[in-house]
Amino acid sequence: MKHTPGPWNISGGQIVAGAQEICTIERTIIANGSPRANARLIAAAPELLEAALELLGNLYDAGEGTDEETGEDFTDVAALQAAVDKATG
Repeated sequence: MKHTPGPWNISGGQIVAGAQEICTIERTIIANGSPRANARLIAAAPELLEAALELLGNLYDAGEGTDEETGEDFTDVAALQAAVDKATG
């Protein structure tokens, strides 16, 4: 399943894409952290994913994402790829 295209914005207690509601941030169910901080993170998700995909593509295209001797991804590149994999299923 593909995510709703960005940009996502905060409108009241909701995350929206244009007029489409993505989710509602409920103050009563958030145990830790600030509802506003969580909303900002959620709203930034599409742009963060796009930036991560672009960076990974550029690193691999330039041959800079892997160790030349072992062929393995550098630790930070592997962590970024793992986060992208988690976000995209």
